[in-house]
Amino acid sequence: MTNILLKTFSEDDFELLNNWITTNEDLMQLAGSALVFPLTKKQFIEDLKQENRYAFSVFKNEKLIVYAQILKKENSFLLGRILIGEKENRGQGYGQIIIERLLDFDFKKFKNKTAELNTSLTGIHQQ
Repeated sequence: MTNILLKTFSEDDFELLNNWITTNEDLMQLAGSALVFPLTKKQFIEDLKQENRYAFSVFKNEKLIVYAQILKKENSFLLGRILIGEKENRGQGYGQIIIERLLDFDFKKFKNKTAELNTSLTGIHQQ
């Protein structure tokens, strides 16, 4: 699994990300009530413009497999949104790898000493 690459989210990746969100429940799992189903590119991009929000596209062998987002806070950061897109990629350990990469990025970039984990991610970090 070393072929995992974390890149800044590109609007070009939106269509594939949106294809992963087929129900209101999928969107609620990703964003809670912050976004409304069906997700539009406009509302998604507006959400990304919020201050201190960083979004990532995660690739394995050049194929987009995960969307991830962090929120910078005053003295910490929140691992807030992670969506492992295609169902066959779930349960493969990608969530744990992504969390580790995001933590590494955050601790190095922001020099924070603490991180918070969104409660909807508990299934990922317990694996």
